[in-house]
Amino acid sequence: MPDHDSHSVDENAAQDAERTLETRLQNLEVSLAERRPVADLLKLFLYFLFALSIILGLFGWRQFSDVERMVADQVEVKLPRDSQRFADYESLIADTRQLYREYSTLVDSYEEALANYAHLDKVAGDFDIEGRCAKIFLESEERSNTEPTAGEYVGTLHEESWRTAAISTLRILASAQKRRQFDPDFIFNAAQASSRLGQHELALQLMQAALEKNPEDAATRAGALSDLASVAPKEERENAFEQLMGMVESLDGNSPNIVIGEAWNAAEASRRYTDLLRAIDVCERAPNTIKPSFLFVVKARTLLRRSRPGCIREARDALVLARRAFADESTQSQWFESTLAAFAEVEQVLRATEASKILIQQMGSH
Repeated sequence: MPDHDSHSVDENAAQDAERTLETRLQNLEVSLAERRPVADLLKLFLYFLFALSIILGLFGWRQFSDVERMVADQVEVKLPRDSQRFADYESLIADTRQLYREYSTLVDSYEEALANYAHLDKVAGDFDIEGRCAKIFLESEERSNTEPTAGEYVGTLHEESWRTAAISTLRILASAQKRRQFDPDFIFNAAQASSRLGQHELALQLMQAALEKNPEDAATRAGALSDLASVAPKEERENAFEQLMGMVESLDGNSPNIVIGEAWNAAEASRRYTDLLRAIDVCERAPNTIKPSFLFVVKARTLLRRSRPGCIREARDALVLARRAFADESTQSQWFESTLAAFAEVEQVLRATEASKILIQQMGSH
């Protein structure tokens, strides 16, 4: 049995370690006061390490799994089973085992918080939030055009490390804009980036903030209505969708490409292609509305997406109108790049459709 001096040394070492731990935990609580989920998790983890370090240091075990496997024989060799110290250490092991289970459970619940903590050097506070968000705006648009391949998400909107940092930064902006003056277009772009990431509630929060700063802006209003049509209660969602279709019907020169784009997003999310086509038809017939090339390309895309009999012919007719309008437009138009991208997409769908028909005909002839 270990002598009294050895027992005192063990107790003093444990007490010193505990005092050091408490001091560090107090500092941790102050520095992470605004990030309570992460702070609580780290505190629990430190307690776990503290208890585990005592066991490993005393008995020379290498990992926690050794506790389960060797506790019976190793403890009994070092300490008589009927001693108080044996009971104390056995209790400590049991507590450590419970802490380990709790920690494992919390890891699952706080996965996002831990990832945020890993990116604290990038997302803590709102320092240079404008520069960080501007980078996210560009990257999210680029990544939205890249699809995952063979389960690989690198370079897409779903790449975990990039996605976590981007969402965290956008949330910081949503909080910072309540006390700082940001340009409404900047907040609008942040809302669009949030929508690309599927964060519709965050997008709506940002869109509404931008709308408060610039209530006459059609693009911001359309964005807010599109997000409401996705996340609001049913009656409010329906009202927002109808208002958005109304904006298409009375389309003017105030960011028409964004109004049309947001209407497409809402129709795509709810599979209400017929409603969008009806609004476009009203716009086409109205004498005082603007009819940009982008309107007709989106009409072609919507016809193909709805896929009713005759959709191929109707989509090609819409593209003819789009080309005529495009020939009279400047390369400096608000929708120039949007039209080109949509043209390429629709043409690709038409080519793929024709190729699939030829393949089916050839298969049928054999």
